[in-house]
Amino acid sequence: MADTNPADGAGAERLRIYWTTGPGGAKIAWGTPGDFDRCVKLLDEHMPGRAEGYCNLLHKRATGIYPATHAAQLRGRD
Repeated sequence: MADTNPADGAGAERLRIYWTTGPGGAKIAWGTPGDFDRCVKLLDEHMPGRAEGYCNLLHKRATGIYPATHAAQLRGRD
């Protein structure tokens, strides 16, 4: 598993890759309904109280759009 406490920028990038396109990203299944909630649930144990903000950024990185925009698109409101 990825280092959960990276001390440098390279470690932080490895975490971003893990949670977007790596095994963590596969668990989250970005781009499908509930992806943001799955992300928060998975990451909350590693970063309590900060997971929502980080998942917001990961969602943008993984899908190209922020979660609120994605949710609106899924409801048919662009």
